[in-house]
Amino acid sequence: MERLSVPLHMRERSMQRHLTVQQPVPNTQIQQPEQIVCPSCKGAGYLRLDVPFGHPGFGKPLPCHCRVEQIKQQKQQQLITLSGLNSLQRFRHARFETYNPFLAGVNEAYTHALEFANHPTGWLVLIGEYGCGKTHLAVSIAKKQLEAGNLAIFQVVPRLLDYLRAAFSPHVEQDYDERFQEICDADLLVLDDLGTQNQTAWANDKLFQLLNYRYNAHTPTVITMNTASWEQMEPRLYSRFQDKHLVQVILMNQAHDYRIHGN
Repeated sequence: MERLSVPLHMRERSMQRHLTVQQPVPNTQIQQPEQIVCPSCKGAGYLRLDVPFGHPGFGKPLPCHCRVEQIKQQKQQQLITLSGLNSLQRFRHARFETYNPFLAGVNEAYTHALEFANHPTGWLVLIGEYGCGKTHLAVSIAKKQLEAGNLAIFQVVPRLLDYLRAAFSPHVEQDYDERFQEICDADLLVLDDLGTQNQTAWANDKLFQLLNYRYNAHTPTVITMNTASWEQMEPRLYSRFQDKHLVQVILMNQAHDYRIHGN
């Protein structure tokens, strides 16, 4: 029997009908065949602006809306790791549910911290002696905001400065400017033990730059300090902390050592 000859262009078209584009599969789950491919990016995860050559956005990939949430979740996990909220034993069990608001001198701080965690606006500054429970409240605020899907950073101030200094190493993936801007732009920044850092010119200057940036932007910020640090605060920071339109200062002078009660 004589075979029919099929033109080349018809054979290529037939083959194309059976080809599919293989998309990368996230590590966390296996993509099922019935999964609907995003109609905007066709599963690529990124889009390019339809702009002429020479435009600042020409050729730059932009995350598609289907990728934005995934990127945010990855960023949240990075910030949790940076903050040590799950890895450091001191912070692991700190939550509002494990805080005792009925101990002497802590109820006002607890009430304001819980309100701030639910509706973070302005700055909340908790001041008291060591062991009065202010760090427990600060960690609780950070965790509640992370659970709400916001990008929150919790850092003990000396550790934060070490993290920034380490960015000057040639072996790090993220340089100093990127790290510093990431902290400046966080939805919520929680600084624990402000004033306990080494009082070097570099440290004081970086902290002022950070806090002044967030002060001018009116970005939600939580700060804990001991009483001595509050009394010896640098004047240019102290003047900003006196802004009653932005900053709420809670003194926990009547609180006893919270750690004695096993918290």
